[in-house]
Amino acid sequence: ENTYSDLYRKNLKDNELPYWMKQHNFYSKIGLKPECRKDFYSFSNKDNDFFIPKTLTKKQKHKICNAAIKYYFHIKNKDMVKKYANFCKENNIKY
Repeated sequence: ENTYSDLYRKNLKDNELPYWMKQHNFYSKIGLKPECRKDFYSFSNKDNDFFIPKTLTKKQKHKICNAAIKYYFHIKNKDMVKKYANFCKENNIKY
């Protein structure tokens, strides 16, 4: 997965990357393990800028949100922490 995405990124500009590739980059950055993130990808369409497809279960969304909030809290990005916290509140997800 990582090798394929690295090759794909080398051949395309960042703004031309498909949505699933941007998802992969985000999931890697926030520390989701490959075996759990394989079910999180959305290949058919771009769902949102939070990289949380609407088709996921509440438990899966919870996993992504918690990892994202921890990551952004760790790097002291308060704006993104607030955005993910609001996303969780809107979707009735505990964080």
